[in-house]
This record gives sequence, structure tokens and C-alpha cells, in this order.
Amino acid sequence: MSAEIITFGGGCFWCIEAIMQRIKGVTKVESGYTGGSVPGHPTYREVCSGLTGHAEVVRVAFEMKNFITRFTNCFYDLA
Repeated sequence: MSAEIITFGGGCFWCIEAIMQRIKGVTKVESGYTGGSVPGHPTYREVCSGLTGHAEVVRVAFEMKNFITRFTNCFYDLA
């Protein structure tokens, strides 16, 4: 079975990464940045300054079976 890929932006990627790693069916979690106006690969400090226009995101590889239910239950429990 091949993994599906989805990217989430939710403020701090460290928090989202930690949650995603605990969800059954998730096979890989990678933190990074998207968007922005600075060419190349900005540093974490540069992105956190708010001057680059980048957003912190997490790319998640998962097996589709039951992932959506587990994912939504996880976030509803946080609310």
C-alpha cells in the first residue's frame, strides 16, 4: 500500500509534528517551510522573525485506512 501525503500549517511545526507522530497510520513526518519571498533556504531564526513571509508546515505521509478519523478525533480532543 502506498502512502498518501498531506501538508499542514498550524503555527509552530514542532507542536504539529509531535502530534502527528502519535497517530496510528502515520509513516513519516517532516517539518519545513512553505511560501515566502526570500530565495534559497531560510534559517529557522529568519522565518521566526516574520520577515521572510514563510509559514512553518509539516508534511505527513500516512496510510489512508482510518487516518482521517484518527486525525480529526485527535484535534477535536485538543479543542
